[in-house]
Amino acid sequence: KMLVMTALFIALGYVATTVLMVPSPTGGYMNLGDTVVLLGAYLLGPVYGAVAGGVGPALADLLGEDWVTVCNDSIRAQMAAAEDPSVYFDESMGGFSTVDEATDFYINQAGNPVVVFPPYTVAPGAMGYVEFEIG
Repeated sequence: KMLVMTALFIALGYVATTVLMVPSPTGGYMNLGDTVVLLGAYLLGPVYGAVAGGVGPALADLLGEDWVTVCNDSIRAQMAAAEDPSVYFDESMGGFSTVDEATDFYINQAGNPVVVFPPYTVAPGAMGYVEFEIG
C-alpha cells in the first residue's frame, strides 16, 4: 500500500510542478509542487514522503518546462539517424507521435532520461523495447 501511495505522490509531485510554472526573476520558476511534497510528507511519513517529495519534482527539474518538445525532437532525430529509419512506424501507421505524462522512462547512469517504448508501439516487435536517450 505504501509503495503505491509513494508512486502516486511522485506522479502528483511531477504534475503539480510542471502544470503551473511561473518564471522567477532569479532564473528558476515557482510551482505547486511544494504543496504536494508537504502533503506527501504528512500522509506518508518521513521515509516514503522524502522519496516522493524528491523524485517527482526532480523529474520536472531534470526534463525542464519544455520537456515534451525536447523529448519529441530528440526521438525524431534519433529515428531519422538510425541505420534503417524505415523500421520505425510513422504516425500514419500508429507509431510515434508524441510523449506525454504516461510515457515510460528511466534515468540512466549518466543522469540522462531514457524514454522507453514497449514492443509494437514504435517499431516491429522483433526490436523489443525501444529506448531513446534524451541528452
